[in-house]
Amino acid sequence: MSNQLIDKALAYVGKNIQKPIIMRYVQVTIQRQYSSTVSVSAPNVDGYTFLIWVNFATNGWIGSVYAANPLAQNTDLWNSTYGTSGTNTGNVVCYAMYIRNDLV
Repeated sequence: MSNQLIDKALAYVGKNIQKPIIMRYVQVTIQRQYSSTVSVSAPNVDGYTFLIWVNFATNGWIGSVYAANPLAQNTDLWNSTYGTSGTNTGNVVCYAMYIRNDLV
């Protein structure tokens, strides 16, 4: 889902306040091994403050992804994939939530 569609949906929900909350999509590549980590950073968005990572999901493969600190704008993701070995990589999609600065 594109950032524009997410923004439109959230703006509709908060129609009395112009875009109080927005989300941004981030994709990272991680090693698909029994256990691996990768760093992920939410982009800075003018006029908004990072709030929380709301979702991490594998894209096109099955695995469990956990965030070291979902409240941190820069955090590490840990992957646990049973039965996968080698150096194959896979994508993880992440959604970061932001709140408008004047509401913090």
